Amino acid sequence: MDVSVIIVNYNTSQLTIQAISSLYACVDEGTYEVIVVDSSSTEDISALKSFCEEKEIRLILLDENVGFGMANNKGVQYAKGRNLFFMNPDIILLNNVVKILSDYLDTHPGVAACGGNLFTEDRCPSHSYSFFMPSITQEVDFICGRVISRLLYPEDADFNPTENPMRVAYICGADLMVKREIFEKEEGFSPDFFLYYEETDLQQRMRQDGYEVHSVPQAMAIHLDGRSFRFSEEREMHAFNGRNAYFRKHHPAFYHYVSNLINKTALSVGVLLCSLLGKKEKKEKYRFRLQLYKKSYAS
Repeated sequence: MDVSVIIVNYNTSQLTIQAISSLYACVDEGTYEVIVVDSSSTEDISALKSFCEEKEIRLILLDENVGFGMANNKGVQYAKGRNLFFMNPDIILLNNVVKILSDYLDTHPGVAACGGNLFTEDRCPSHSYSFFMPSITQEVDFICGRVISRLLYPEDADFNPTENPMRVAYICGADLMVKREIFEKEEGFSPDFFLYYEETDLQQRMRQDGYEVHSVPQAMAIHLDGRSFRFSEEREMHAFNGRNAYFRKHHPAFYHYVSNLINKTALSVGVLLCSLLGKKEKKEKYRFRLQLYKKSYAS
């Protein structure tokens, strides 16, 4: 088996069906399998069950919501592919991404993981990777309006406009393909993360072991970012917890403390600017993130 495509579903049945349908429409070569892991959805998944039965897709039903990384690990237990493609339910493939990425891993021994270019629903370039791991540098870049990344990488800060694959820090987890042998060597996604930063942590561990992560622009997909979340506050809370888990795991305590100070300063400035510019939605998002800091200190 060449590739095992693993999709985690949590109250996203229609998106999952749409994602798999785009997979079938684009992938016409090689041997692959599709595994869907339902992480104890609270919505009716009868349509998804019928779809998986009709397409002879393995559907794994979990008794509890174990989080994105752990649900993917469950899927890997049933996988037969030598390469693992972790595909978000809010992804629509635009070409044969599975074959392109799998062939790339097979022909590049030093590369552990890769991903393609992501687009918004209206086909504009979208965040596909980063040249910076979560760090003070990344926080300073954020507070400066991404001036650092734009100066260092003026054309390709988070999207590859060229025809040439390139080495990056980490690939967005929405369309991440990993060599199974290396995934198992790293013991998969860490239980330290429920949602967000689990793919960043995995790729950081791979990099620490001497492997590379590459952007492969020939592989293309639409990322309906945010469609797989019911509440924006829930999304922000998971991102906040994932970020803290990453910094605790990969950086000293003082480094984490300084990064938090920079992040809070950036958020405060963001609230002020959004107030002046009348950007209400973004202002409320930044305020909520600041409230999460207050709650974490109170506890």
